Amino acid sequence: MINADHRSRQAPFGTLLIALVLFIVLIPIMGSSSLGIPTLRVGFTGILVAGLWVANNANEGRKILALAGVLVLFNLCAQWFATWILDEALDKALLKSALSAIYLGVLAVTLMRTLTRERSPSSDTLLGGINVYLLMALMFAELHIVTECVSPGSYQEGGVALIDRSSAAASCLHTPFVYFSFVTITTLGYGDVIPVTPGAQFLCAAEAVVGQLYVAILIGGLVALWISNRTVEEPAA
Repeated sequence: MINADHRSRQAPFGTLLIALVLFIVLIPIMGSSSLGIPTLRVGFTGILVAGLWVANNANEGRKILALAGVLVLFNLCAQWFATWILDEALDKALLKSALSAIYLGVLAVTLMRTLTRERSPSSDTLLGGINVYLLMALMFAELHIVTECVSPGSYQEGGVALIDRSSAAASCLHTPFVYFSFVTITTLGYGDVIPVTPGAQFLCAAEAVVGQLYVAILIGGLVALWISNRTVEEPAA
């Protein structure tokens, strides 16, 4: 039987997953259009709100919830008001991506702590595991953007710097870097975009290792425990 605490987490996990998937799908569709930046801001705001709901239901204590609330507030200010504070596109991207990476990382760790305490995982728990994987991919995408903003030219495509400081594309870095992050975390490695500076190379290596260990250890363990519990609960023929 599913206890009350577990039921309370069903909606947040599903809602967060929907928000994450919608944001990721919107990036290639809207990223290069005139409405791309406002649309992605709305999409990321959805992740912020859904993530705060999950943190509220994660039973990790009031300190984690307070930290998540503060990070949501900072991220909302950066997403919607950075234009009034900073002039250069890369400076705005640096501020937004740094705050986004911190929030996504805190949320991923919070969910991971909750999942590792599960002794009777359900299909909803597996949704939580998927959420953590997507959160990590987006977190690393933001860290790649931070790296590029700090050191323009850290990533190249076809021997040419992916983003130039004077390029208009600097105002929308999510399109190439979210794609690059998912290619890296899955170790697919097409080789079209490559890291060329030591910092970028180390970050890519760390992402690949973290992604593979997460799938092998946590997701594999949750699936095995879920199958084991279902087998035990099935009535004898």
